Amino acid sequence: MAQKIFKLIFLPQRKPAGFTLMELLVVVAIGWIIISALMYFVVQLTQTDRREFALSQTQQEMSQALDYMSSELKEAAYVYEGECLGSNPGRAVNTPTYCPGLANVLPFAANRVTPILAFWKVEPVPYVEDSGTTPAADKMPDATQCSALAAKQSECTSLLISRSTYTLIVYGLTTDNTQGTWDGPARITRYELRQYANLSTLETTPGYRKPTETGSSFSAWPRNKDGTSPAGYTNPRDFNNSNNPVLVDLVDFRAESGNQWKNCPANYSLTPPDSLNTSNNSSFYACVKTPTDINGNSQLQDVVVNLRGNAVKRAGATLYNNASFLPKVQTQVQIRSVFNLTPPPLQ
Repeated sequence: MAQKIFKLIFLPQRKPAGFTLMELLVVVAIGWIIISALMYFVVQLTQTDRREFALSQTQQEMSQALDYMSSELKEAAYVYEGECLGSNPGRAVNTPTYCPGLANVLPFAANRVTPILAFWKVEPVPYVEDSGTTPAADKMPDATQCSALAAKQSECTSLLISRSTYTLIVYGLTTDNTQGTWDGPARITRYELRQYANLSTLETTPGYRKPTETGSSFSAWPRNKDGTSPAGYTNPRDFNNSNNPVLVDLVDFRAESGNQWKNCPANYSLTPPDSLNTSNNSSFYACVKTPTDINGNSQLQDVVVNLRGNAVKRAGATLYNNASFLPKVQTQVQIRSVFNLTPPPLQ
């Protein structure tokens, strides 16, 4: 008995193994808080990285699109003023500034397209470089083939010398997305009208008329300077979105509350004009220097192009008018052509 009492008094007591329920609950709560905080920061960092990437990618695409348009504008011989894109320019016939309105030739509204930039550029021929697999229709005729073209022999010989033709280019903005193919609010499409549908036989593209043809001009195209149409003329192919390649998607489209963005410098024309931009959208527009000054003298043209993208959907954001996801790019392009340019008098 004494031995048992001794053990109870002097020997170390055993403690119960494990944690209490309260200790377990405290540990679980602390762990949950730490893990939740870490997950929150991971999600935030992921979203921030996604949004920054979306913004950077969209801005890069807008810059690339602007660079492409700029490279073509540098080759332009004539750039249309904004007033000449509509259906009622109000320009008197038999004047250097007469233009019939491209909307009367290419029905933009019917195809839900707003024309922004329209110009004639000098394009080398053949249109497609001969890589050995070029279709016969895209190949340039040689001197022997020219002699067999009968009525077009003189035209063929001239083409062999110049190795270039005039091509009409129109960049338009459209919001049409009936098939749900595109992600952005709007996109830029590119329309072109080349002189030849079949280069090997010099078959003219339907609706094409050479802008330097006697009686016409770049601004008056496709009419004569007196406003009349050439005999037998028919309009070119329609400005159909499905037939025109898309230059870039994710272009912004929203109405502006004011008109401050429309302030082009003196002797510059805003394009598109108000008659074609009824929504007052400022995501894609240009200021085109008039081809003649206030005294009627011809002058070199240049173009200031403004483009705004919309990275909201790509970034996973919700508001399309969030200014943080609307990258803007701008460039000014000097037209290199001196066609029909009258040099200033010597002082």
